[in-house]
Amino acid sequence: MSFRLEDFKERVFSIASEFKGERMGLVGLSIIIFILIVALAAPFLASGVDGGWADRARWEDNPRLAEPSWADYILPGSRAPHDIRDTPDEYIEEARRVTQVYNYENEYDYTLSDIQVRAHGFASVPSIADAEDQDVVLTVTLERPDGNDITFISGERESVSFPENETTGTFTRNFRMRSSDARDTLYSFGQDFHDPDIEMPEQGQITERSIAFAKADGNILVDPEPLKGTYNLTIEVRPTGEIEEFGLDEDESRVIFGGRKYGLMGTDYYRRDLTLGWMWGARWALIIGGVVSISSVAIALLYGMTSAYYGGWVDEFMQRLNEILIGIPMFPILIITLYILGTSIWIFVALYTILGWRGLAKIIRSRGIQIRQDTYVEAAQALGSSGGRVITRHMIPQILPYAIAEGALMVPMVIIAEAGLAVLGLGDPGTVTWGRMLSEAHGANATVNGQWWWVIFPGIGITLVGFAFIATGMALERVINPKMRQR
Repeated sequence: MSFRLEDFKERVFSIASEFKGERMGLVGLSIIIFILIVALAAPFLASGVDGGWADRARWEDNPRLAEPSWADYILPGSRAPHDIRDTPDEYIEEARRVTQVYNYENEYDYTLSDIQVRAHGFASVPSIADAEDQDVVLTVTLERPDGNDITFISGERESVSFPENETTGTFTRNFRMRSSDARDTLYSFGQDFHDPDIEMPEQGQITERSIAFAKADGNILVDPEPLKGTYNLTIEVRPTGEIEEFGLDEDESRVIFGGRKYGLMGTDYYRRDLTLGWMWGARWALIIGGVVSISSVAIALLYGMTSAYYGGWVDEFMQRLNEILIGIPMFPILIITLYILGTSIWIFVALYTILGWRGLAKIIRSRGIQIRQDTYVEAAQALGSSGGRVITRHMIPQILPYAIAEGALMVPMVIIAEAGLAVLGLGDPGTVTWGRMLSEAHGANATVNGQWWWVIFPGIGITLVGFAFIATGMALERVINPKMRQR
């Protein structure tokens, strides 16, 4: 009698049929399939995010620390959505003045977190000789519904850049309401209405962005109340010197009204879309978990079965060596090695694989001793099969379903280990993992500052994957080993 591939296939189908009766196992398998789909879609739906996670310019159009877009449904109050305007509501051309007007309707309890202005325009002079030291004058004003306007930029000059031997040049001015100059302007605006009977707060104690959209009353600095209505953001450009023709480029200019809610999972302090980062975190979770699990199980199978098959002094030597390796603590070795060799994710994977098979090899060896006594193994030996062939073709397939179940249980341990190392500052800066996201949230005191979404979604990802693989692995164990069902 010999081991046959048909028998192995029949056993796999039998296990799959029995697995259908494991409800928690099916739930876990469904979650794994969902995470796998997200991981496979990451390079397409979140292209370039993994390598550009630290690129600040990539995310500059996003709002900072915006809550998820569905936050209004579970939390009190309404939040202003993110709004990018590429086209002004009004474009007014006069004799020596061009004006762009962007209308914004504020009807929210939590107003905009920022306003970004990117004014890009052109200017022409009569001759090349005049194409030096030419300026335009820029004014940016927020017209409030109560008639109290705030001028952020008042008649500032912006130089026009002319290409060599050209009479038409361009100018660009970027403005952000969160800049230091804008914050000074808003603080001064609030002081004009502050109630003298209330102690004047220091500028560092207030949130200047709330002042721009607050009622102009005595509490504007200490307890601002949203002023609802229509706001007009006006960008005015006037030429100076020899400039004859000028204007604002409607295709290049834009205004970004930074919202308080954005996307499915919100944004972090660096304006990064956490949904895109979460997708890459799912991808890396499956990669590191899968690679370590498959590699460790393969090593454990070969080591354990080899020890069981040969027995004698070979088994004795291999088991004593394994016991020495089992005595090596995993986490301290990971910390020391990553600190010395660098925090590459592949160093972590390699090191965890080297140490991750030890306990499983012990269990496989004990079961291998039983399998070695089976008649088909003895028949294969009688027919002259080599030890390697007997181990790989006849013994390992018998234990493989159990090894797969143990491998599934190993995946969440690998993911949690990576997350723990990342929080300790030993994560790979070149990859976007859930551990790295948690590390960055920890560094920014997200929990203390109430930025719950920055912490909860990476945590949910780790929890989901951990539950899914544990539920699936335990269900497989119950199917493979019927004795476990009676426990």
